[in-house]
Amino acid sequence: MEVTISDLSSDSFQCVTEANPHANFTWSRTGGLLPQSAVRAEGQTLQFISMTPDLNGEYQCEASNPYGRKHGRLYLHVTSGACTTGWILFGISLFLNVFGAAAAWYFYKSGKYLRKKKSCGQRDLCDNYRSNRMDNSWTAGRLLSLHQCLSLNDSTG
Repeated sequence: MEVTISDLSSDSFQCVTEANPHANFTWSRTGGLLPQSAVRAEGQTLQFISMTPDLNGEYQCEASNPYGRKHGRLYLHVTSGACTTGWILFGISLFLNVFGAAAAWYFYKSGKYLRKKKSCGQRDLCDNYRSNRMDNSWTAGRLLSLHQCLSLNDSTG
């Protein structure tokens, strides 16, 4: 009597033998019990209800009849989906960084994002200041602007 294990689907396996008389099948997990909430063993079929990495390991099918018993082995290795998620997030991040750099380069080269210096004529501002000084229409903000503008003109010479 020879025992083999074949795939029924991506989550189901079948223990196959040509025993005469027909064999009874028992599934077990090497080093522990079958996790009842995640694995269903019915006769010669072993079905994994949820494919998670904690199910990784060796599973054994025992086929027995009055004339003897034989074993077939299956090693299950499930990888986590987190790796795929990580690569997707990396791809999105890379795309956004490249897109952002390209947009910044475009705006820089096209001159659409450059801050333009406001030019102020020192003489015009001083004249304005002198003419408006008497009626107190100069606010602190306007005086600060005048000071910044005059300082800018002094530093650029």
